[in-house]
Amino acid sequence: RAAAATAWLVKDGVARAVTSSGADMVRSLEKCVYTGLRTFRGRPVSLQVHMSRLEHSAAERGMAAPTVRAVQEAMRTALTAMGNADAVMMLATDGEQLLTHAKPIPPRPRPPVLAGITHVDRAYGEVKDSAWVFERDALAWPPGANELIIVDKNGQVLEGTSSNVFVVKDDALYTAGGHILSGSIRRLVLRLCSELNLPVRLEPPNWADRAGWQDVFITSTSRLVLPVDVLLGDAGETLKFESRHPIVARLDSAILAELEGEARWLDESAPEPAAPPTSQ
Repeated sequence: RAAAATAWLVKDGVARAVTSSGADMVRSLEKCVYTGLRTFRGRPVSLQVHMSRLEHSAAERGMAAPTVRAVQEAMRTALTAMGNADAVMMLATDGEQLLTHAKPIPPRPRPPVLAGITHVDRAYGEVKDSAWVFERDALAWPPGANELIIVDKNGQVLEGTSSNVFVVKDDALYTAGGHILSGSIRRLVLRLCSELNLPVRLEPPNWADRAGWQDVFITSTSRLVLPVDVLLGDAGETLKFESRHPIVARLDSAILAELEGEARWLDESAPEPAAPPTSQ
């Protein structure tokens, strides 16, 4: 019996129901660049950021990037096929064709959220291409892990396989400032930190200092701000977080409101600010 379709794939302006994943779509192109984003109330979140990422990655690989018009048409086709339900989307191009994969936003992972640690030296951390998808396939994940966090040969915690990583230490947030792919939700979190006057240091935390970590969370388009309850090291270490640090709790509760201001098509105007009340 055939498996029920769980997603939609748009190619050449036509959407068809599929059971494959966005990663499967990327693998099918073999050599391509891609980006992943989400929608909020029928509009893409931070689409300009994702277009810039796609253009940068394509230029680094000597490929032509798709136009804004082509991307928006493909996304609208996918949303129509899904009945305009909010979605997680992946856009991929090999310089000649654009493929778009869309699926309903998955439910938030329930605690306890487990994340594994793996020591990997990743090249081209600032480019999102198919080579990384194939590299990820070879990584060993602990059973039940929601994410695998990358630590380099110097012990620096860089990012997850499909997320950015934040660590709370000494009542401040630490996150790698370079040699990573800065996701759109990470950018929103950093903006929130500035608005809320939360202390941030753009330097990677070190795995060797984990005994002093007060909390950990990851950010991604589908999971937004996701606190981690248990870290599983690749040498058998286990690090548990029994309670949430106030910084993490505050960001977790505030991030959803940030999406609305970032959700719009690039061919529509930004929302007009509310007019001040007039005095009678």
